[in-house]
Amino acid sequence: MKLLPVALKVEGARVLIVGGGAVAARKAGVLRECGARVHVISPNLCAELEAIKTELEYSERHFQSDDCENHQLVFACTNSSEVNAQIADEAESKNIWVQIADDAGRSTLHGAAAIRRDEICIGITTGGASPALAKHLKAEIENCVGDEYSQLLQLMSERRQILKSQIHTQSERAQIWREVLDGGVLRELREGRTENAANLIDELFDSKLKDQKSTF
Repeated sequence: MKLLPVALKVEGARVLIVGGGAVAARKAGVLRECGARVHVISPNLCAELEAIKTELEYSERHFQSDDCENHQLVFACTNSSEVNAQIADEAESKNIWVQIADDAGRSTLHGAAAIRRDEICIGITTGGASPALAKHLKAEIENCVGDEYSQLLQLMSERRQILKSQIHTQSERAQIWREVLDGGVLRELREGRTENAANLIDELFDSKLKDQKSTF
């Protein structure tokens, strides 16, 4: 099954989770972190969800027909395959993306094992075939992508508009950023020398801008 990798902005979106167990709790945690308005439907809650119940919209009951209405995403996390299938049917009939905890094939939405470094997010999915492999790959990549990358993103973001105003072609800007990434900036950040890293970027910028001016 081929999946399209996307990143969804769910801030302010109303998202339905049906189920009150550990899987539902993990989904609620990630969605709340991203600013979604989470609605949980379940006759009972696990300890993790019970602890944050007041921060959710909570309906203490079983799933009912039309519960998917007015939600932008739906997660079916009950321990009943029959109920999960019912949720999938309703979500699909209303053209709402749905993830079914026990049926990857029916899911139109697939979550990813995520590695976060501030605004950087790397998602890993196996299409539901092996969550264990996704977890393994996440651990491997986490060892390669440290906090220096979030610091680098901050330095690049702060200078992006300056570069855009001075270098007018996308290909030239891309080449400069490649030189930044291939240079010693990351090494300086790994060693805790943030000021040195910033200076390296600024020196490269100055050099490129001087070269550009000398061609006119």
